[in-house]
Amino acid sequence: MQLLDYLRSMTPEAREDFARRCGTSPDYLLQIGYGNRRPKIALAVSIERESACQIRCEQLLPEVDWIYLRQSAQQQAAVEERAT
Repeated sequence: MQLLDYLRSMTPEAREDFARRCGTSPDYLLQIGYGNRRPKIALAVSIERESACQIRCEQLLPEVDWIYLRQSAQQQAAVEERAT
């Protein structure tokens, strides 16, 4: 699902709540959805998390090596788990 479609499927109140949970405004999310703005990495992660992975970071910022970042995070978590 694309971000713009996801946002359009929401009521204005739900869109406001979603934006608040992502740490931004509904208008800024719409600007991202229309392709007029690009989110920072932290916002892309928030959008993925708050949309329950319906909107993926890879869609929002395809130039970022998300596979590497996700694998690195998993490896770090495994190292930390073994250390405890």
